[in-house]
Amino acid sequence: NNDSSNTAINVLTSTYNNQANIYLKAGNYEKAVEIYLKAAKLSEKNSDLENTLIAYNNIAGCYKEMKRLDKALMYYKEANKLTEKIGDIQYKGSTLVGIGEIYFLKNENTQAKESLKDAIKCLETYGFSQPLNAANQILASIYLSENNYFLAKQFSKEALNGATQMDDAFLMAAIFITQSELFQKTKKYN
Repeated sequence: NNDSSNTAINVLTSTYNNQANIYLKAGNYEKAVEIYLKAAKLSEKNSDLENTLIAYNNIAGCYKEMKRLDKALMYYKEANKLTEKIGDIQYKGSTLVGIGEIYFLKNENTQAKESLKDAIKCLETYGFSQPLNAANQILASIYLSENNYFLAKQFSKEALNGATQMDDAFLMAAIFITQSELFQKTKKYN
C-alpha cells in the first residue's frame, strides 16, 4: 500500500531528524550531517519537499559551525530553491538569513546585504522572529565593519527591539557587543 509506505518513510525521516538533532546539540556536527543526509534522501524519495528543505537547512547550519562555509552556502541555496517550489515565504526568509550570514562570514558584504535585506522583506510581515532579528543584527555588524555608523545603529536598534520582544538573551548579548563597538567607534554613549 502506497499510503502505508509513505507513512513508514515519514516516520523514519522524523526519527533520523530527531537523532541528528541530538548530535547537533551535542556539537557532533559530522555525525549530525551524516544523519541529516539520510533524512534528506528519504524525504526526496518521498517527494516531501518541506522535510528535504529542513534537512538541507540543518546540514547548512552544521557546515557553518564546522567553518566549511562553501558547503554551508551550497546547502542553504538548495534549501532556498525548495522554498520557491513549496511557496513558503517564511522558510524563504530563514534560508536567506543563512545565505546572508555565510556571505558575511566570507567577507562578501555586498551579497550578504542583498540576501539579508531580501530576508527582512520576507520575514517582517510575520512580526518579530528569531531569523528577522538575526538578519537585522548581521546587517548591523556589516555596516559597523564598513564604518557606516548610521545604518549600523538603525539595524542594531531593530534587532534589539525584536530580541527584547522575544526575550532572546543570546541575541541581546550579541547586539550589546555590536552596540558597544559602535559607541566606542563613534564616542557617543548617550
